[in-house]
Amino acid sequence: MSFTISKTVDTRVLYPDFGSYRSGELETLSLTYTAIRLLSLSTDESTSESIASVMFSVSCDKFNSDGVVNFSFTVSGSIDVLSQAEELLKSVIEKT
Repeated sequence: MSFTISKTVDTRVLYPDFGSYRSGELETLSLTYTAIRLLSLSTDESTSESIASVMFSVSCDKFNSDGVVNFSFTVSGSIDVLSQAEELLKSVIEKT
């Protein structure tokens, strides 16, 4: 279970010795998001809605290592929570 999107982002050049950075060029990346773990599933007592938090691995062939993103959302229906998380996160990312 994963999805891949293309995203144009502003790069930054980091200067750790000085604690600073500068903006770089715009770059288009192909990012693959994979739901790797359900972190929590709870019920909001005021609304009786189920809230899930899912951990995603984010990979790109231009990265030295994978990143990690946590995503929380209101669970709806009986669809597998990880599949639902991927669908919802993809829709959120595509809107930005």
